Amino acid sequence: MSKTKFNGFEKYFITTALKHAIEEAEENIKELVREGKRPIYAEGYFEMVGKDLIAKVHNMTLKRDQGTQVKFKKLFEWGALNITGI
Repeated sequence: MSKTKFNGFEKYFITTALKHAIEEAEENIKELVREGKRPIYAEGYFEMVGKDLIAKVHNMTLKRDQGTQVKFKKLFEWGALNITGI
C-alpha cells in the first residue's frame, strides 16, 4: 500500500465528496445572488477550483486503480458499502 498515492476507493470517496461540496457551495452562491447580496466568490469559482482539485486527486491515484471508480460507484449504489452513523 502506498503512503503517497490514493487507491481506487480513496479516489472515489474524495471525488464524490468534492463534487457534493462544489454543488452545495455553488448553490449557496446562487442563493445569495438571488437575495440581492454580493458574495465574495463569483458563481463558477468553486466549480473551477473543484475541477483542479479533482484533477490533482486523479494524478495522485495509483495507476492500477485509475479505472476503479465505476466499480466503487456500483458498490455504493447496491448498498454493499452502506456507511451509517457518520
